[in-house]
Amino acid sequence: MSSNEYAKAKGKGASVLFVILGFIMALASLVAHPYSLITGIVGIVLGILATKSHNRAGIAVIITNIILLGIGMIYSGAILAYLRHIMGI
Repeated sequence: MSSNEYAKAKGKGASVLFVILGFIMALASLVAHPYSLITGIVGIVLGILATKSHNRAGIAVIITNIILLGIGMIYSGAILAYLRHIMGI
C-alpha cells in the first residue's frame, strides 16, 4: 500500500468519525439544556470537516444539526423535563 492510498484510507476513517460525532452532537443539542448552542455548533463544524473530506454524509450532518439546534434551543427545557419524568429522576 502506497503512502497516498494510506492517507486516503486514514482520511475516510476520520471522515466517518466526524459524521458519527456530528450526529451525536445533533442529538445532544436536544437535551443539553444550557449548552444546546455549543453542541449544535460543534456538530455543524464536524459536518463541515466531514464534507471537506469528500464525504457527502457531512451535508446531512450539517442539516440535521441546524434543525435539531433550533428545536433544542426552543424546547430543550421541556424535552429534558420529559426525559427526567420518564426516567424517574
